[in-house]
Amino acid sequence: PLRRAAQHRGLPLRLPLADLQEQLVATPKQLEGKDPAPLREASERYGADALLAVHAHEADGKWQGKWQLWLGDQREQGDAEGADQAALADAVMLAVSNRLAPRYVTRPGASSELQVQVQGMNLQRYAELNRVLEPYGPRLQMADGATLTYAVTGNREQLRAQLGLAKLQELPAEQPASPANPPAPAAQPGAEQPAAVQAAAPKPFDGLRFAW
Repeated sequence: PLRRAAQHRGLPLRLPLADLQEQLVATPKQLEGKDPAPLREASERYGADALLAVHAHEADGKWQGKWQLWLGDQREQGDAEGADQAALADAVMLAVSNRLAPRYVTRPGASSELQVQVQGMNLQRYAELNRVLEPYGPRLQMADGATLTYAVTGNREQLRAQLGLAKLQELPAEQPASPANPPAPAAQPGAEQPAAVQAAAPKPFDGLRFAW
């Protein structure tokens, strides 16, 4: 499940081979410990940039997990839960992505100003959406019933993957409306013929569109 969740997020993930060397160090104590040295020693063969350790277990019909991420000398940690192992993996990768996003959305050339429109909003989803968009500096631009439009700063593909992992469904791009062509009024004898009036088509929304 972690591999699938990472691929969905666009994160390259190298899973351990789970051989004897790794089984000896991948204990609950090591997975939840603050010293990554034993885990790093076992993971040197993968040449990874970061180390993610997850200790998961089932309790009360749900899967719960404690995760730790070491990137260089910095350490991030958190808790996640899901109805099954796949849902827990999604929750872990979403949390990790939220922690990593600020590192990349601020890099020169890695981000741009984008618009995100989300349909089917309610109070609970509003809080969840703001949590997911938090690393991208969301600015609410328009509220039209259950549809909210935000301006954000980030990478389009990264943002698309982030919202997809949060279970939002991407909608197809908005099609430009056909311009209205009202019939010309009947000509009156001796009167000048009025110029044809053509209504300008509204500009289509060119950002990312999603729905719950």
